[in-house]
Parts: sequence; C-alpha cells; structure tokens
Amino acid sequence: MPSTAKQQATSGIGFTFETALPGNIAQTHTWLTPPYILKALGTFDLDPCAAPSPRPWNTAKEHYDFSKGQDGLALPWSGRVWCNPPYGPDTGKWMKKLSEHGSGIGLIFARTETTSWQNDIWPHAKGILFLSGRIRFCTASGERGGTAGSPSALIAFSTKDAGTLATCGLKGFLVRKADPVVTSTDSAATFHENS
Repeated sequence: MPSTAKQQATSGIGFTFETALPGNIAQTHTWLTPPYILKALGTFDLDPCAAPSPRPWNTAKEHYDFSKGQDGLALPWSGRVWCNPPYGPDTGKWMKKLSEHGSGIGLIFARTETTSWQNDIWPHAKGILFLSGRIRFCTASGERGGTAGSPSALIAFSTKDAGTLATCGLKGFLVRKADPVVTSTDSAATFHENS
C-alpha cells in the first residue's frame, strides 16, 4: 500500500483498516457488531477495538477507542475479550493477541485461506462458528448497513468460549478443536485426542 494510503488508514495508530485499501467502496471504518450477536454471546469485559464514542450500544464493560488514540494492540488486555477488529492486513495481529490472551471471542471474515487463518487461528482456536449467510453490520448511528463482503466466523480461544459458541443459538456450523485428554495407568500417563 502506498505510504499516503497507509497514513490515511492508520490515523496515527499501529494498525490499518481494510476500508482504506484501494478498491474498497466503504465510506467509513466504523462498522458495529449487530446487537443480536453480542446478546447471544454474553457479557465481555473488554473490547480492545471498539467503535468510537458515542456508540449506540456497548460491546463490553470497557472499551479502547482508536479515535482517542487508544491502540488496542499495544494496550494490556484483561478478562473476557470481544474482538471485532479493523478488517485488513492487521487482522492476524488481533487474532494472535486474542489467542495469546486466551479468553474471549473474535469476529472476522471467514477467509480461511489467508496467512492469518493458517498461522493465528487454525492452530490455536478452540472453536470456530462459521455463521450462516452474511452479517449486516451496523453504522455508527446503529442503523443496519449493507451485507458484508464475505462470510464471517466467530472464533473462540478458550474451551469455555467454545462452549458458548456451541450453545449461543446463532445459526451456522461449529468446528470444535478437541482438547487433549490425559488418562492415567499404573505405569504412565497416556495422551490422546478426544473425538
């Protein structure tokens, strides 16, 4: 990306937005998660990449707001995290940080062929819910926008959050990673994949 486009895309923070990339027709970086998704997933402690204030609904108890210079990739995370990151070349950085944090759910496009999915999601996710259809994200005022440009997935990086995906009631197909099971015998412990 040319440096001028990158400067416009980052606005002085450490990540870029897909909406600023050449060829994208979106007129804003701010696309909110529809409230029905958040309601189905329960309460979150932190949204490190929240929409700017004022927002029509909260996504978590605490919000990092990039429009106020709060770079959610650089700031510490705590508790159960909701992460609907800025879509674009840095999406993998957000998913990697969520994976390392180990508690929370991310919402990104289901572009499973990308490096981010191959390196940061498939090896670490405990559960992935591929949502049916395409999400209609909401504008900063809370109005429904157009249909997203790709299908979406919810990604859990803890067993507890994978359980939430399994019981949340959102339509889609759930892929759940089996946790290793330890069985003990008289001579040694045996590890095998739970199926």
